Amino acid sequence: MARILISKHNSASLTRLWDSLRGIYEIHCVQNPVEAMSFLHESGLPVDLIITSVYDDDINLFAFIKALKGDAALRKVPVLCFSMQRTHYATLLDSNLEHAAIACGADKYLSMDSFCRAKTYTESCESCAWAGELCDYEALRYVIQNMLKSED
Repeated sequence: MARILISKHNSASLTRLWDSLRGIYEIHCVQNPVEAMSFLHESGLPVDLIITSVYDDDINLFAFIKALKGDAALRKVPVLCFSMQRTHYATLLDSNLEHAAIACGADKYLSMDSFCRAKTYTESCESCAWAGELCDYEALRYVIQNMLKSED
């Protein structure tokens, strides 16, 4: 079973998202990149994929990606940057953030807009009235599955 490390604070909608992956993958969640690096270095558990939040006040996304890719033991682990912000401004910034994240070494950048059937702009998935009900988690699982297959 593939092991995935997720670096993002917990919330109700994120818990539903991560729970949709449990049973298919071994999921380990941490609050932030500092905890992620500690987990990666101290647990002794290899991971097959790292998912990190794009918008989080506690992180410098680009420094985190560079630290992962600069570590000889971690550089081959694919990194998926995931944006759950749904504001109009976040949607405008996503393409720029995607290019910067990929330039820093991320393997893929996904916006929740790709998996949202509600198609309404709210502050984030956490404040969406349809969070969980109209989220296409199956499509997200498909992307993750393909990322893991490409590493085989």
